[in-house]
Amino acid sequence: MREERFWQQATYPLDEFPAAKVTGRTRLEPGSAMAMTLSATVAATAAPGVSAYRLSVRVGQLERNIYWPERVIGLNETDWGQPAGFGQNRLFAGISLQALDRVRLEAGYLNQFVDGASRDIKRDNLQLSATISF
Repeated sequence: MREERFWQQATYPLDEFPAAKVTGRTRLEPGSAMAMTLSATVAATAAPGVSAYRLSVRVGQLERNIYWPERVIGLNETDWGQPAGFGQNRLFAGISLQALDRVRLEAGYLNQFVDGASRDIKRDNLQLSATISF
């Protein structure tokens, strides 16, 4: 199967407190896929939507505790296998550190639950990410 994805994202502030900030993110991830079977070539566009909220709590000058849940919902069903409806849930808890003026590092635990077609999948992950601002 060959898949091509592009996405559009909107990030927006929801609330701010003296030591904490809550933001939201909505993302559409439409993608086209082509699958070749013994009898036919199937092409379709999938449209998953992603919704996330992020709580950032200041701990010190450079550090923050980060918590976010994220849900992936299939907005349509395709012939090549994307079902409509709930797809997966991700929950992250970690710490964010301003390493350099334009570099922020985040490290923590990511729990992922995927609603599979034949069986559900649960993953426990350690995640490390870097954000570079230009």
